Amino acid sequence: MNKMNQCKFIHICYVIFILFIPLCDGRRYRNFTLYRAIPIVETHLNFFRELNKFYEVVFWRGPGNLYSPIDFIISPNDKMMFLMEVDKQKIFLATIMPDVQKDFDEQIQPYAPYIPKDLKTFNWKSYARLDDIYAWMDDLTQEFPREVTVFNIGTTYEGRQIKAARVVLEGARRGSKIVIEGGIHGREWISPAFVTYLLNEVLNSTNSKDEVFKEIATNYEWYFIPVLNPDGYEFSHVKDRLWRKNRRPFGTTVVQYGVDLNRNFGIAFGTGFGNHTTDEFYPGPEEFSEAESSSIRKLVGSLTNIAYYIAIHSYGNFIIIPYSHVKEHLDNYDDVALYCDIMVNSIANKYNSHYLYGNSFETLGSLNGGTSTSYFKKKRKIPFTLSLHLGELDYGFALPANSIIRTMQEGFTGVVSLMSASAKSVNRRVIDNDDDDDDEDTSRNSTDIPDSAAKSLKSDDDNDYDNDEERTNKNPNLYEMNNKDDSEILSSSTIETVSSNAINLTKHNTLPKHGGGDSKFDEISNNEEPMADVPSKEVYELKNTKLHEDLPFERPSLAADRPAFKNLAYDTKFSQPRMITHVARRTTTHDYDDNAAGNISAIHIAMLTIIFMIVTTL
Repeated sequence: MNKMNQCKFIHICYVIFILFIPLCDGRRYRNFTLYRAIPIVETHLNFFRELNKFYEVVFWRGPGNLYSPIDFIISPNDKMMFLMEVDKQKIFLATIMPDVQKDFDEQIQPYAPYIPKDLKTFNWKSYARLDDIYAWMDDLTQEFPREVTVFNIGTTYEGRQIKAARVVLEGARRGSKIVIEGGIHGREWISPAFVTYLLNEVLNSTNSKDEVFKEIATNYEWYFIPVLNPDGYEFSHVKDRLWRKNRRPFGTTVVQYGVDLNRNFGIAFGTGFGNHTTDEFYPGPEEFSEAESSSIRKLVGSLTNIAYYIAIHSYGNFIIIPYSHVKEHLDNYDDVALYCDIMVNSIANKYNSHYLYGNSFETLGSLNGGTSTSYFKKKRKIPFTLSLHLGELDYGFALPANSIIRTMQEGFTGVVSLMSASAKSVNRRVIDNDDDDDDEDTSRNSTDIPDSAAKSLKSDDDNDYDNDEERTNKNPNLYEMNNKDDSEILSSSTIETVSSNAINLTKHNTLPKHGGGDSKFDEISNNEEPMADVPSKEVYELKNTKLHEDLPFERPSLAADRPAFKNLAYDTKFSQPRMITHVARRTTTHDYDDNAAGNISAIHIAMLTIIFMIVTTL
């Protein structure tokens, strides 16, 4: 081989390296479509429960109950067969994002790494990486040496630390405590963002003009865990944007990875959707089998006088009150719901964002065991325990970076209003609960925890909550269509009602509030005033539209951050109407190309072309 051929050979090898290595670097979701389905009969639910056995699908919101929306993405290779089956089953389906990868790419474009020792560069204008978060937390101890202690509560399977921060402001009473949990699911990037945002606000509250918040900040001892699932969070940044679980491997010949940490706690373990290692919601081989759930269990078990335990999740603008595995309202649910109503109204009045509260069954439409909030509510008798799900329903996990700060402010307003309104109730309940808490170690001194964090956290070997009685449900299902078979449910009148409500569910991000209602589900008035940021001209009623056809339209100019809908249409080709929804986003400026296939991006093709031209000139 002469020198010329050697040179060409080297360049060809380089082309192969450049082209294919990026494709192996992580999973991309090019032309994966995000759908929202509304199941109205039990056969629809069964179809979605078995969906991942036949198609390449990732659930964003798993199957729950009838009329509870199911969000999922499906591969472009499976899309045609899937839509045919959906038509056969007469399932209501909405297209939310035609190509989720384009939204993911836009989500990370403004990333700016944190510059160590320069706290101002951690600014919530982009989603921070794990190393940035940990470096920032360590720098806080230098900036606020008397107020902040950062310590490690455990180590993950891949050897990463699970860091926590304890904050006690100067002059604080050191009475009741607040625990803020974040990042239990890798793909929920807004969760660590909010926990770090709240941590920063507490530390800087002495300079705040908000006297109410200033008093709250100094009245409590704070514990922040920004990223409870460091392995999953980092994996979602570098390999798979939608990775939910941790990274513990299972199996020998065929290795499956991960446990859903928010199904791994010792209450109603195994209840819910997904009990195989391949499932997104796999709870693990046994309760507290994972280092992450065990670590926070030890931390919380070593604290006394806990007033609030708030777990931050995404998405959907929900406030979820325990318990997640039963339909009934137990313990002090009704009291907490009153304060959640104050949260919801405070956020709505200030930001015109609509949050919904209730238990898991009433908000997410599902019953799930093994959740952290349910476990700590029952085991530690924490008066105010809840999950705050941030991020609008129609952005899902692709909430753009330019919406981070607004979302933080919404959550902050809600948390402050909750704590301000419930302060007196908290103080009374914490004292009563600690007097009754006979199954925990009463000799604990929480102020000693950060100084000897890793070695002093005691294992909680108590008998776990016996949940068999709690699982028993004697109340009728709010959404159940009693004494009706599928043919009755699929009558034309029912189809019209469900269609109307399905559109409203999608358009207004609306589900029932907590409890109540004699109807099958709380209907939304068709005469409801349209939101100011969704002009009526953006909603079209089209007849004889082809299934999921992308219709040409002039992109509207929106005056607010919430998404608007391109069109709402009913397909009259089939015997029963189906909802077809296309969404336009203010932050989206590209045109979707549904005919593009594969994961090779335009930049890879451009690189290949340039290198090929170089090779041919040699």
